[in-house]
Amino acid sequence: MSKLVLNIEADEILYRSAFAVEKQAYKLVTPKKTYDFGNKHTKSQIIQKVKTLALKEFSLEGYKITEPLEHAIYIVKSQLKSLNNIGALNLWLSPSNGSNFRFKLAKTPGPKGLGYKANRPARPLHYASIREYLIKHWGAQEIDGFEADDALGMYQTDNTIASHIDKDISMIEGKHYHWVKQERYVVDGSIGVLPMDGQRGTGKAFFFHQMLTGDNVDNIPGIPNIGPVKSSKLLSKAKTEKEMLAIITEMYYNHYKDEYKEKLYEIANLLYIVDNQKRTGEDYLNDLR
Repeated sequence: MSKLVLNIEADEILYRSAFAVEKQAYKLVTPKKTYDFGNKHTKSQIIQKVKTLALKEFSLEGYKITEPLEHAIYIVKSQLKSLNNIGALNLWLSPSNGSNFRFKLAKTPGPKGLGYKANRPARPLHYASIREYLIKHWGAQEIDGFEADDALGMYQTDNTIASHIDKDISMIEGKHYHWVKQERYVVDGSIGVLPMDGQRGTGKAFFFHQMLTGDNVDNIPGIPNIGPVKSSKLLSKAKTEKEMLAIITEMYYNHYKDEYKEKLYEIANLLYIVDNQKRTGEDYLNDLR
């Protein structure tokens, strides 16, 4: 039997390790004195301290304390060695040249303005160094023109495990491993599961669910005033992918009118994780018609 291969969404490991060594710190500045609390107290704890000092004029200034790169590298090594106990590792990174096709497709403003993944916070200090380490020492590969999520869809087989912590990747059929929770699960070839009653959303059902709710993390709009509960309730009436498509098509027409088809394809392309045939979300919807 072939050894299992873990296709790892390595952007997640990169960011989590880099942010793990960045600590939020605070200074309390008054006209007479500056109190540097470092990262020993939370913001709420400092505010309580202010109340006891009965200060009338002050400002609370935040700043970052970043631990050495070696600390972040240690976190990366520990996590990857743990994953290596499960199977061989293929690490995938999103392209550094901005070639992800979704950036050019996003025309409709999301909750954070115009643009795919718009208004995300600045990258952590050690981002570039950790990325270089993953490429040089662990053979991490860029997936040019797409993003790391898509690599897990393109290269998913019977002998691979999609290793990630991203809820969106659960729309991919096959074996999965949530490396933070150390949880294994399988997404079968059926329509999937809607995120209801505490269940994880999976498969195409979760894709259609997000077509209605959008995705705040990636700044992808859905249909206004349709949250997760309403979306799942609407889609639970459907038994097939075609029936789910009919529901979301009606909702898009009601909101966008003459532009509904253009918007339907745009949002589908932003949300759909590209599969082995490199189909876009638009291709998938057209295959159902």
